[in-house]
Amino acid sequence: MTGITRREALALFGGASGAVALALTGCGSSAAPSAESGSSSSGGSATGSSSSVVRIGSLKGPTSIGLAYLMDQANSGKTAQQYSFTMTSTPDELLPSVIKGDLDVALVPANAASVLYNKTNGAVSVIDVNTLGVLSVVTGD
Repeated sequence: MTGITRREALALFGGASGAVALALTGCGSSAAPSAESGSSSSGGSATGSSSSVVRIGSLKGPTSIGLAYLMDQANSGKTAQQYSFTMTSTPDELLPSVIKGDLDVALVPANAASVLYNKTNGAVSVIDVNTLGVLSVVTGD
C-alpha cells in the first residue's frame, strides 16, 4: 500500500501546525505586550507601531479552539510577540479585512480562502487546509 495512514497524516498536520505557531511566536520583538483591548478584539495590542503586532482574525466557535492557548499566553504577557485577535460570527465579516490588509493571519473556511486568493490575484497564501479528507473540488469542465 502506497497511501499514508490516518495517524501519519494527523502527525504531519500537527507538525505543520506546530511549525506555523513556532514561526509566529519566534518572529517578534522582545517587548512585553500591553493589555489593551477593543470591542472586536481580545489580546495584547501595540501602543507603538502596528508592524510588530501579529493581527489574527478567526471565527467564533470551533474554528478558534486552536487559538485558545496562544490567546491565553498573549493575554498573560508570556509571549515576546504582540498579538491582536479579532473574532467574528461569519467569514463574510473577515474577508474585507483580509483583502484590505488589516489582518496578517485569518482562520477561514477553505471555500472562503479560495475566494480570497482569487480576489487578491494570489496575494493571499493558504498555509494550512484542515479538512480531514472532506474537501471536494467541483469544476465546470
